[in-house]
Amino acid sequence: DFRVESNGNANMLFVNGGTDKIGIGVTDPDATLDVSGGENKLGIFRVTQRADGAAAYGLDVGLDSSTGDPVFSAIVNDSLTEAIRINRANAAVTMPAQPAFNAHPAGEQTNIAVGSAVTIVFDTERFDQGSNFASNTFTAPVTGKYQLNAILYMTNVDTDTQYYQLELVTSNRVYYAILTSDTYASDPDYVTINVSGLADMDASDTAFLRVEIPNNGAAQMDIAVETTFSGFLAC
Repeated sequence: DFRVESNGNANMLFVNGGTDKIGIGVTDPDATLDVSGGENKLGIFRVTQRADGAAAYGLDVGLDSSTGDPVFSAIVNDSLTEAIRINRANAAVTMPAQPAFNAHPAGEQTNIAVGSAVTIVFDTERFDQGSNFASNTFTAPVTGKYQLNAILYMTNVDTDTQYYQLELVTSNRVYYAILTSDTYASDPDYVTINVSGLADMDASDTAFLRVEIPNNGAAQMDIAVETTFSGFLAC
């Protein structure tokens, strides 16, 4: 056996010659390399790549001091950003830094014009994880596949209008959903249209919503505050 003491730990480094296992802060290591930072401590294990005068990049593994949840943090420029958390009670995994947003209008957008594509206004954010949503538009922070979802809640729908088309516009393509309104016997008080898509987006690509009405019928349809636009980085 080989053992190195520190001021406060008699087994700061311990090599078990009989089991071929190494422990750091462990009296009797259970694995080939067994590292213990004590109870509920962050920074139990850290791996970084660092050059003289340059930033550090790596991974920090530890436990949340209040919950005991295992936490995996990315090290960027000597700071820690929690990337993955595993709930100690039920093993549920969350990623606090994963891009995700949910937005809705603060008020009605009234009398939507016919014969043109009108951008839907989303000026209230329920949440914006990563701060990537602004001015009615989501901007992809990294290249990946993004799940995007929208519910258009319309009031004062006009049956003289041939159709209402909801368009999810991304930099690479447009996703459509359509409502044929002239099939109703009379003007409905409210109708919803849904559109979603798993969109391939490069970093800095954008996504926003618009509604298009052909050149017939009245400009009477309103977009209600129950309209929502949401999305997240899927992979």
